[in-house]
Amino acid sequence: MVKKLTITLAFLLHAVAMHAQTVKAIGVHRVTLGEGRNYIALPTLPATNTLAHVLGTNLPAASVESSATVLDLWDQSNQTLTNRYWLSFDTNFPGWRASSSFADANGVLLDANKGMIVTIRAGTGSQTLYFVGYVPGTNQTQIVQNNGYTLAASNFPLPVSLANSSLIVSGFVGGNSLVTSDNVLFFNPATQQFDVKVWYDTGSAAWRNSDATVATKTLDPGESFLIKRRNRSGNFTWTNQPPYSVSGVYQ
Repeated sequence: MVKKLTITLAFLLHAVAMHAQTVKAIGVHRVTLGEGRNYIALPTLPATNTLAHVLGTNLPAASVESSATVLDLWDQSNQTLTNRYWLSFDTNFPGWRASSSFADANGVLLDANKGMIVTIRAGTGSQTLYFVGYVPGTNQTQIVQNNGYTLAASNFPLPVSLANSSLIVSGFVGGNSLVTSDNVLFFNPATQQFDVKVWYDTGSAAWRNSDATVATKTLDPGESFLIKRRNRSGNFTWTNQPPYSVSGVYQ
């Protein structure tokens, strides 16, 4: 279902003139990070997608990585957490640093179409991030790995139902059970586990939970998730359509 964007406290829209007859919608979205791992995503498209611009430098920092906020990026081709960055408050090495080399990582470019994992250390309390960016008005596309895990994201500021996500028509393979179908896995920051595991039932053409009940989980703004595939013949390009129309928003 296509929805028209509305103004809420957590999501603010206004028009910005880019050229004489061109306007773009700007979104402000709040994401709360709890202690432990948080699987997050960009709910809008940032004007600059550098690490320091997207996540800022106000999360809990420290002089050593083991006490600082950490960002992990998933390498889906090699199926590893290859790139890790941490937030330093050392005056000689301020901001985001590369875990492997201590190099300045403030300018590292983030893929707006993929998810990321932010770890808030125990004892530092929950944190709040505000994402500011353009509201996407066109389809989102991303490559989903043929085997193993893809840390994916829906970069729209409104929820997208699995039925309207175009995953199936893009190449997601269903089956007759959780273990024969590709899966979508959702992380629960409260339990620090992937508590919600969803698969596509080809027999009934329905999305189902691991216990075979009908799945109601949506692809939510600011939340990333894993797509697990089972040794398929090739990658597929997922084309995700906006769940809204931006036409007439500024009337």
